[in-house]
Amino acid sequence: MDRRKFVKNSLLGTGTILLSNAVWAVDGNNHLPNIRNRFLSVPNLKRFKVSDSGTRFFETELSIVKIKSKLKLHRKYFISENMEGYGTPTLLENSKGDGFIFVPELYKGNRHNGFIVKMSADGLCEETKIFTHENQGFYAFWGKQYQLHPTLYHYNIETLHLMRAHWENGRWVNNKVMPLYPNEMLSLYKQQLKQLSEPELQQQFGYDFDIHKDGFYQFLSLKRDWEQDLSTKEKEGYERENPATIYTDPVKVSGTHVEGKNFSYTNPFIPVYCKGDDLSHAIIKPSLIYEEVMGSKIEIANMPAYKTQDDIGDCKAFSLATLLQHYTCQKWKSDIPDCKNPPADSAISYFGLMVYTNRSVNEDYTFQPNQKKGVGMDEIINNLSNSGVQLILENCKPFENLVRSFSSIGAAGLVKRDEFFNYLKSAFERLKSNNEINVKDCRQEVATLNTYVDLKFNEATFKKALTKSNFDQFLYVLFFSECRREVFPPGFSAAAYPLDSMNVDFTGVKNQVIKGLKYGKPVLCTSICVSQSQGNECEMGHSLVISGYKKVKNADITKDVFKIHNSWGEEWQKKNNDGWVDADALAQNNIKVKTEDGKYRIGSASVIWLDP
Repeated sequence: MDRRKFVKNSLLGTGTILLSNAVWAVDGNNHLPNIRNRFLSVPNLKRFKVSDSGTRFFETELSIVKIKSKLKLHRKYFISENMEGYGTPTLLENSKGDGFIFVPELYKGNRHNGFIVKMSADGLCEETKIFTHENQGFYAFWGKQYQLHPTLYHYNIETLHLMRAHWENGRWVNNKVMPLYPNEMLSLYKQQLKQLSEPELQQQFGYDFDIHKDGFYQFLSLKRDWEQDLSTKEKEGYERENPATIYTDPVKVSGTHVEGKNFSYTNPFIPVYCKGDDLSHAIIKPSLIYEEVMGSKIEIANMPAYKTQDDIGDCKAFSLATLLQHYTCQKWKSDIPDCKNPPADSAISYFGLMVYTNRSVNEDYTFQPNQKKGVGMDEIINNLSNSGVQLILENCKPFENLVRSFSSIGAAGLVKRDEFFNYLKSAFERLKSNNEINVKDCRQEVATLNTYVDLKFNEATFKKALTKSNFDQFLYVLFFSECRREVFPPGFSAAAYPLDSMNVDFTGVKNQVIKGLKYGKPVLCTSICVSQSQGNECEMGHSLVISGYKKVKNADITKDVFKIHNSWGEEWQKKNNDGWVDADALAQNNIKVKTEDGKYRIGSASVIWLDP
């Protein structure tokens, strides 16, 4: 039985969780943890809090089980049901037999209190609070000692920083160390788990992050400690007067992560109009006109032109091309003053991006136009960056030439499109061969294909494509093999949110989009449900880019608004107030995926931007 099944079964069956050694470290004087010591948690399934994201935090008894004794912590804590680093307690044992336990406990909402408990060898506990009402304490691990004292590293999800808690001047100090995106922090955390599973712990997280402590640093440190003490006292007073709700009946709890919860998808695109906006293209005249809140507007400058994917394009390719074209325009500013009209040698083919977005899983040099299941967008972006960012230019096989005859005649165009691909399929099945020499004269087939689309197919490439082993490889050669790939600016990676182990609500997704825009990044939303499906399953997902944000108000009503850079053409933008839509409606329609326990959560990597 793997660890996940063990944790699940022990939680539901015996009520005891053996906390993984993945969150267990030893100090530098030990080489191996004592495998007979165990870090146990015993949750009370009838007393728990619920975070804003719906994750339950059970009232839990923690203990260290040794060979001849069991040492319980001095009190119980409300600990996350997630045992994969997202609010997981973390144990350090030193050579003297002392234990240092970091416990991130939910207060309420998305605010946590962080405690370090020192447990001596005889079981006496000394508790210290290292932060109050913060959205941090995630993916925690004990690392290299700082100033010969235990040192804890953890993650602040709100500010996206690696945090370090260490002992200094007779107290625990909790400071930001460096900015990290969630996927980077997860990679770091996983690396620690891997290293801690090895017999020797020589590679345990070993960075010192030394700081030159001059007089100005000491002054700022004293000022920060004084301000933090005041803030902590205020927060603790607030917590006493505003205790969190403690639930005793799971059936009565509402939230995004409760078993059996039903939901449906709605219209994600609700235009929001402000005074001065052009209403002439609005399909439905708005009943409310808002005013923009001064100083709230963010709009990414010099975005690429609006493109239309029509009925043959792929939203993943088009949204990714928008991000990459903007990134290129920023890197090559002097050569591309207008990102809507880049020169031919810098214009990315949106259709050509399907080489990456519509590649068959686990098989290169393939093309699947109507792909049902593919590689995640964050993985596509990172693979593209790592392989040298070689992209097809727009002037090779222009997408407009492919769809012009399909999109201009309505329903008849869709029929013609289907006929085109059916003809390709039948031609491949009839004429395929292991050797070009054995392929019969196929000038007639090439001529027929060129009556469908203006892509100037030729017999030589068609014969080469017919030697491929499957239809996906055939299409790749036919459409893309003649296109030279040009090198575009490298140096980016996918800053993705949420991670696999994170259960977040739509507000968390919305705030992450706003955060990316504040960094000056257009933000990719990978999985918006556009089918308005009734029930828990989305019938049609869509990928798009968000390039703006503002806050608007009308009397007592205040709304967050996003600007969508869609792949449905300029006409769609005009009819939807140039893409300014209700941010909550959009965020609420992020596709939810079913987890192993039958619950639903917003899918991983639903929000991405290119870093740096």
